[in-house]
Amino acid sequence: MTIARAVEQTHPHLGLRPSPLPIFRHARAARISKQSQATPALRSKIAFSTNPPRQFEDQTQPNPRPLPQPDPTQMRPNATGCNIHAKRDFALAQLTPVLSQSPGNNGRARPDRSGAPLMPQRPRDTLNVIARYQPIFAAMGLTAQSLFTDPRIVVWRSITERQNCTLDVALAGGETVRLHVKRFQPARGYTTPAEDESRGIRALEIERIPTAPLVAFGKLKDGRSVVVTENLAGFRAGDKWIATSADFERVLEGTADLAARLHERGLHHRDLYLCHFFVKESEDGESAPELRLIDAARVARLPGIFTRRRWIVKDLAQFWYSTLALPITNDQRARWLARYGEQRKLRSIDGLRRSIERKAAWIARHDRKLKSAQPTRNVSIPGA
Repeated sequence: MTIARAVEQTHPHLGLRPSPLPIFRHARAARISKQSQATPALRSKIAFSTNPPRQFEDQTQPNPRPLPQPDPTQMRPNATGCNIHAKRDFALAQLTPVLSQSPGNNGRARPDRSGAPLMPQRPRDTLNVIARYQPIFAAMGLTAQSLFTDPRIVVWRSITERQNCTLDVALAGGETVRLHVKRFQPARGYTTPAEDESRGIRALEIERIPTAPLVAFGKLKDGRSVVVTENLAGFRAGDKWIATSADFERVLEGTADLAARLHERGLHHRDLYLCHFFVKESEDGESAPELRLIDAARVARLPGIFTRRRWIVKDLAQFWYSTLALPITNDQRARWLARYGEQRKLRSIDGLRRSIERKAAWIARHDRKLKSAQPTRNVSIPGA
């Protein structure tokens, strides 16, 4: 007598029938025998593990295992005196609301590192204004929405992705202050173009690279964003300054030093044209002019060693190309690059120059296409 037949006779209430596949008879009989002797809770687990999935009353899903919490006695301070774990948790707490409210996720909840999902947050208009400009914005009634609709804001350039505008603010003492407003169309990603530019400006300021001071930035719930910067009174765009009988020789070393400092501090501009170097004439007219680097929307940290040179070449080629239409000689361009290499302590610039010239030729072809498609794209700031 087989084991299956014996089990069928001793346990008729199970309704066991011989399996059509003899190879599985012994295993199935042993399992049923074990199941009949087990407790009800264990019996349900055995059935769930061997039979097709079914619903059982005692079947529950365990909660996600929480991340282990650091032992306070094992925490060690870093060089700045801050607690390493506390600094990490603070950075996470700062980052979490930004991700949950960004337009890229359409208001969906995003789980944090502890496994608990964040609560969905409805998109809303936000405007961040630095402290000394908050009274002015309040007095003028400027909000994130009004920066797109206020008739006092004058548009001087409009292209597909953004509008460049100016806003003249009359102060109590009769003084007028001009602000520059950039209004961006909705863009994909977890950050808006206005947030990117504000971070670029802060990165330049942290690395002590002079730029246009930030006033405000914000976004609307429909994905549009806006950034406001101070006017650089007395400054002119570098290309216009040179085109109006000024000598490039006076800013040759200053622009090369600024480009070298940018790359030495681990940043790249990605729009390093001469028109983004703003020049202010010195009081005596003889000493070196003051320089500012503007348009920080694409400023970012340089990547690793495998692609770092590519981005540096792109920056330098953009500057090189922007000098070709101006009264600047090849000798001046060569000395500008030599000054850049000297500041960065480069052993040789011959290979770098060949790469720059190739990239500049590519930029020239690309620029011709852009000009034919968008004739007003390269319009300069009024009065700059």
